[in-house]
Amino acid sequence: MPLESVLATLLPETTKYTELYKVQVSDYMCGSVTTTYVNTVSDGDLAAYTKLAALAARTDTNSGPMWVEISAYAAAGTPLGALHGDSSSSVGAEYLVSNVDGLDIMAVRACCAGSSGWGNAAQTLQLQLSNGTILYVGSSTLCTSGQSWVPVPAGHWFAGIQTQSQPSPDNYVHRVAFLFAGKVRISRVCMVAGYSSYLARTALAL
Repeated sequence: MPLESVLATLLPETTKYTELYKVQVSDYMCGSVTTTYVNTVSDGDLAAYTKLAALAARTDTNSGPMWVEISAYAAAGTPLGALHGDSSSSVGAEYLVSNVDGLDIMAVRACCAGSSGWGNAAQTLQLQLSNGTILYVGSSTLCTSGQSWVPVPAGHWFAGIQTQSQPSPDNYVHRVAFLFAGKVRISRVCMVAGYSSYLARTALAL
């Protein structure tokens, strides 16, 4: 779905927004630094405009990778954002983390499946809350190779992912990086009714 159509669904009809949030991208986890990946998919476009709504993943229950990372951005339960990985796979169970906006996510990391058969592909994502609770995007039991925790930068929030993969049949998520959105860069809002104003980010949060 084109970005303009997604924003029309997520944001009020009476406004047209410039880019609001700065987005940072972490280093990649999993996969291989010596492999050339041809498919890169990012939540960055939507992360610049609005808040993360939900995350879901379908994971191979036999220690394999995340086959599909379903849209991170949604409205009324309908996925709208970028689709990471193999959307046609029926392998494994689906794991969902909803209502991400408002959660006090302090650190994030990925687990990798190891090199045997999967090319060290991404296996699951873990989100650590301020109270120590860990939310799992993917299996809560599979973690062949846990990566180091990446703290959410001060003044930022967890804003989705960026992934790399290969063409079919290896189009599951090989590498994953985390996105963090921060302070307002430009917050000018042009009102369709003919008004213009500058609003703080808090007034625009979904």
